[in-house]
This record gives sequence, structure tokens and C-alpha cells, in this order.
Amino acid sequence: MVLGQRSDPTFLWRLWTLLGRADRVVSNRLSTPVLYAAHLGADVGVYGDALRIDGEDDGQYERVRGLWPELHAEHADQAMAQSVANAELGIASMRAPQELAVLLGWHRPTVVPGIRYWSTSVVQRAVINLHRRSAAPVSVESGAPGGLSHLAWLRGATSYLPRPLPRVIPAAGAEVEPLHLG
Repeated sequence: MVLGQRSDPTFLWRLWTLLGRADRVVSNRLSTPVLYAAHLGADVGVYGDALRIDGEDDGQYERVRGLWPELHAEHADQAMAQSVANAELGIASMRAPQELAVLLGWHRPTVVPGIRYWSTSVVQRAVINLHRRSAAPVSVESGAPGGLSHLAWLRGATSYLPRPLPRVIPAAGAEVEPLHLG
């Protein structure tokens, strides 16, 4: 976890800063950093002993290799790698910040949708959990379905809701250093 938590608002900024300094990026598995590096014009390569995720069969790695053979070489053709990366990252669909704010509805007050989201979605989730739990036996100790206390059951209904991100966002043009392993 060199770059920190994915929920950190500076995660992608640190990744971009780290990759922006690299002349060459290699990996033994095709991943997002390889695509970002190719987009930035770095020499990229995906080769070596294949990194496999626990429980993954050999077919998954071969499937990825078959979908993006252009990137699976010791030195991928830079122009081809950049073209593939740009398509995968959706560079042609990027929007200016102002246009993106309008498309996402961020240009108008979000109080009503926010209240609706934080109130009705909790109720909807609780109803779903109630239906699921109605089939589970009731615990004699807690009196709740499936042996959970009522508080734990309600906490489960709200646990999926997004949490606010910290408000630490780098100023435009500021460099954010990658986290260092100690």
C-alpha cells in the first residue's frame, strides 16, 4: 500500500505524480498503474512470472493477456500502448471540471437529493434485510433474527452508506509526494 488508501482523495494524485516521474514501468500483471504510465508516455512492459490473485485460476490471467496482448511484452510498443491505455482509461470521454459538475448535478444544491439518499436508502436497505432475516431463525438470547442484536442488525442496514472523504485536496499544480515505506 505504497500510495495509501483508495478512499484518500490524494490517492490518484500520488499515483499520477509517481508515474509522471517514471521513464519505465513494468509489472508481472496488467494493472491500472501500467495503463496510467502508458497514457503518460512511459515505456511499459508486462512480463515475467504471472502474479495470480488467491483463488484465481490460470484462465483469468490468460484471458487478460488475450484481451490486451499489446501490453504483454518486455517493451511494449509505446505508441500502441498509449493508444490502448487511452481507450481503456476513457481519455476521449474526459470532460472539463465545469462540464462534469453540470453532468453530475454538482452545480445545483444537493440538499434534497442528499436527504432523500440518506433517509430512504437506509429504509430500503432495512426492508431488504428484514425480508432476508425473516427466513432466518430468531435467536433466543437476543430476540433478533439470525442471532444479531437489534442494534447490530440496524448497523448492518446503514453500513454500506458512503462516508465523507477528508477535505484535504492539493492545490492546483502542487506536488503530492508518494508515501514512503519505512
